[in-house]
Amino acid sequence: MKKMALISGLSMLAILSLNLIWLVRSTARITNAGEDRLDAVVVHVREKAIALGPLSPGEHRFILLPLSGESPYEVSVVQAGQQKTVCQAYIEGSLYHVETVLQDDRGSKCTISFPLTSALLVWKAL
Repeated sequence: MKKMALISGLSMLAILSLNLIWLVRSTARITNAGEDRLDAVVVHVREKAIALGPLSPGEHRFILLPLSGESPYEVSVVQAGQQKTVCQAYIEGSLYHVETVLQDDRGSKCTISFPLTSALLVWKAL
């Protein structure tokens, strides 16, 4: 019984300690909530571009953002041969999490949170 409680406690501590990553790095989760495949998705942070490749409907990517201090965050997509910027926000290099939901003609959105204590990194990454 004590062994099981110790294993459970250590497991929870390990999961919760992953949130400490947000002390040094910001993260983003990009989800295709539309009905069509996106041919290419690129995340821009300052002058750095992170190519995520294609995203099928319902698919998502979780990324650690580059260390960049204060900088703009943009997401551009290529769909049916046309490139457009669908989301713009302002972030810092640590403590931020950006939820980017890409939708077809209904509009896309970026939501910024400070998740160190309010969300589990493991949950966002899955």
